[in-house]
Amino acid sequence: VREEFGVPHRVGKPLVAYKETLARPVELDEELVRTIGGRGQYAKLRVRFEPLPRGGGFSFSCAVPPEVLPPHFVEAARRGIEGALAASPVGGYPVVDVAVTVVGGAANPVDSTEIAFEACGTQALRRALEEAGVSLLEPIVEGDIITPSEYLGEVVSDLGRRRGEVRSIEAKGTFEIVHVAIPLAETFGYATRLRSLTQGRATYTLRVTHYDVVPEQIAREVLRSRGYQYG
Repeated sequence: VREEFGVPHRVGKPLVAYKETLARPVELDEELVRTIGGRGQYAKLRVRFEPLPRGGGFSFSCAVPPEVLPPHFVEAARRGIEGALAASPVGGYPVVDVAVTVVGGAANPVDSTEIAFEACGTQALRRALEEAGVSLLEPIVEGDIITPSEYLGEVVSDLGRRRGEVRSIEAKGTFEIVHVAIPLAETFGYATRLRSLTQGRATYTLRVTHYDVVPEQIAREVLRSRGYQYG
């Protein structure tokens, strides 16, 4: 590409789109007191953070009466929290599957602003992730491997070494159809390996279907490779 078209490029290993979620529920108080441009900024929140089931996304609610915490300050806090989900301070990956409930807070009629509450929300989320810890999530692919029957044992053994889960095996003539779920990170180089195991006679189709928690030791290695500490 560089020689023929003059397009600069970098070549490296494929990257996995990991994500993070809270490891456990946590409730905390966050207060912001600053002076910006000669003006005071004040916000106080008490927020409960809870992990949701896989695919739960992000939910936000407020249990504080509007006369205590005006709605425009609550909305600013939501923006700050949701914006901070883009990159966790623990591993740097996007944060998913989190429920957030504002259960308390206070505003100052002189110094409270939307900017202050947005920043306070951001601080609260970052602290929650640091205090509760995170679970690293990885994409899981599912699909079928069609192999001649005589190579079934080698194919299944190799899947086991790749943390694959064989869901079922279906016989079809002289071939076996292996229904499997396997972490995406374990599929790099799989086409070459499968050809080697079956003399080029097996085929497969895989697609990303969901995310699941990465085993602790592997999560530690992934985060360490990015300069982060796990746990």
